[in-house]
Amino acid sequence: MVCFGVRRWHAREVIEYPLQELAPGDPTPTRSVDLFAGGGQGRGSLRRLIRIYRERIPRSLLPIATAPGGDLICLGVGGSDIGKVFFWDHENEWDSEDFTDLNPAPRNVVFQNVVLVANSFGDFVMSMVAKDI
Repeated sequence: MVCFGVRRWHAREVIEYPLQELAPGDPTPTRSVDLFAGGGQGRGSLRRLIRIYRERIPRSLLPIATAPGGDLICLGVGGSDIGKVFFWDHENEWDSEDFTDLNPAPRNVVFQNVVLVANSFGDFVMSMVAKDI
């Protein structure tokens, strides 16, 4: 993120970003970042996030960061979602057991708990604001 001119944030700061759409049932227009995924095998590793959430998030999304309360920030990696950044709300997950490979869930069901944050990762990074807590 250094290439975007973003500095390191401190323990007494929260990094907020705006949503382009409001999450269903939640009028809060901003969210915050807990931890960006990194390498390795630990709690904040990308590998761990993929393992935990691969059956829960849309297949066209890759979890890149955690948000408070068990939510995710995801990067679009497939189809019309490529390059876009999304907020995934764990509170309104769809039930994957209701669908099969022969009867796949429609996009509006799979994305019922996903809202657009930014049209690109660069736009996402540039929208971040550090606020004192």
